[in-house]
Amino acid sequence: MALLRSLEFVKEEQVLIAEFSRELAVLSSAIYIGRGTSTKHVIFKQVHKEGSLDHPVRYASSILEKLGIDNAVVFLTGARVDEYVHRTLDSPYESHVVMTVGLDPPACIELNKLYPSVKVSTINILVATDAPLSSVGMADLFRVVTEAKVLASNDLMLRCGSRPTGTVTDAVAVLSPHNEKGLLTAGLATNLGNAIARMVYEGLVELGKERLGIDGFLRNLVGLKPKELVSLALRVYRKAPIPGIAEENVRRILHRHLDRLLRDPNIWALLIAARELDLHAASGSIPRLSPEEFKQDSVSVLADELIGIALALYAAGARGLFSMYWVERLKSSALPEVQSLPMFEDDVVSALIGSVITLLYDEVFRG
Repeated sequence: MALLRSLEFVKEEQVLIAEFSRELAVLSSAIYIGRGTSTKHVIFKQVHKEGSLDHPVRYASSILEKLGIDNAVVFLTGARVDEYVHRTLDSPYESHVVMTVGLDPPACIELNKLYPSVKVSTINILVATDAPLSSVGMADLFRVVTEAKVLASNDLMLRCGSRPTGTVTDAVAVLSPHNEKGLLTAGLATNLGNAIARMVYEGLVELGKERLGIDGFLRNLVGLKPKELVSLALRVYRKAPIPGIAEENVRRILHRHLDRLLRDPNIWALLIAARELDLHAASGSIPRLSPEEFKQDSVSVLADELIGIALALYAAGARGLFSMYWVERLKSSALPEVQSLPMFEDDVVSALIGSVITLLYDEVFRG
């Protein structure tokens, strides 16, 4: 008999319901876990108003009553539950991963804002397997699922004050036909744990990239979206405008050149390198560079300039390099958004802005 009997989205209630063919033991961090020992149902409920969660347990219970289900794990989320990930595994055991995904706000050690009362989960992960896991085995699989989620969050570059672990309200549920004489381990080095970790990781990265798009991924890397970068470039351009060209035309040309640059994986590689270096520097994991020196943009570090130079030269040649330095000189007076970026990111942003401005001037003057 198949483990998963049905997976159904109920539009009227904005819920996704997973029903299993038999009772399964539960280990979960969801805000509502029913009777807490076993269940045949897991509910993903989209919540549109935070106010409805003043009493989340009562709210979840009312959802089950409306659905006619007496016992279930309930995930409450602000993310769309009709856009879910479902991945399956046939061997070594039938296993299912079901996820609903929202990407804000990211969570990390260096959060700017702490949340004393978190009620809505953002990345919700259900893993159900017919592997006979012991209590230790279920905890091990729970750990692996969480680790895979953290790895995906890092590769999506979710923007936080330090490396992200996910979002501030993530929740996980692991379901299994519990057996204390069953499997003791389900880690990354086991067939089961590795396969489930891959499903979680690949599913999150795939859906996350789709949700972020180019705009969101660029914001994760340098704190700015393409539209914001063009506005900054336009601010620099106004220092030396070209007579006879309407500003809207200039904006369109800048957008076009930035869009072309952002179709090049080499540009992305340099932007990712800058963000990674900032994360390493912030954590103190670059030898001989303390977090304090990093925050002060130490003059002893030239690598930030070098990565910016590499980007400018590649994108727009020598003229792009000179434009980058022009942008650098304007940062403190006219570009506080760039000035406030971390050590490495501010230089690649200066290089991007300088490059699109150079390409604009080249197009207009050279035809």
